[in-house]
Amino acid sequence: MSDSVELLLDSAAEEVVRRDWVRLLELDLPSQARHTSPSNRPHITLAAAPAIDGAFDAALRGAVRDLPQEVRFGGLLLFGGGRRTFILVRQVVVSAALTDLHRGVGDALTGLQGQFATTLTGNWTPHVTLARGLSADQVGQAVAAVQAEPAAATAVAARRWDSSARVTVDLSR
Repeated sequence: MSDSVELLLDSAAEEVVRRDWVRLLELDLPSQARHTSPSNRPHITLAAAPAIDGAFDAALRGAVRDLPQEVRFGGLLLFGGGRRTFILVRQVVVSAALTDLHRGVGDALTGLQGQFATTLTGNWTPHVTLARGLSADQVGQAVAAVQAEPAAATAVAARRWDSSARVTVDLSR
């Protein structure tokens, strides 16, 4: 398990992603729709680590104070997911403002131990996850099902996911 800092999307963008989740589910493919926890929402992960405790919340609130912020969905990306499975995501196009926001979150987490390398400045690929655990045989069908096209979206809020307590903390207040 891991904790994370995440951007949440406006309702229209969230609906676009949720439609993709449902398309995958209807084809009996892996889909984020299978995660029925109330906290499961389309999001952009800004940082992740084994633990991010509340001691960072004040600094994180300062780092995300300029929300809402426009973001743009790009095409689809495929990440190697280990054990010969893949993760299908919608790319989020990197902008100067998004890079600044990400850097600010990184600065707010100064001193955090174990932050995952894929969320560090210079290594981060902003995205929204559609499906985890796709086999090589399922990838083509999944890509054809969602056929993501570029679209505008707005990051409207930020939260911290505490995986051990299984709660979210609103960082936008």
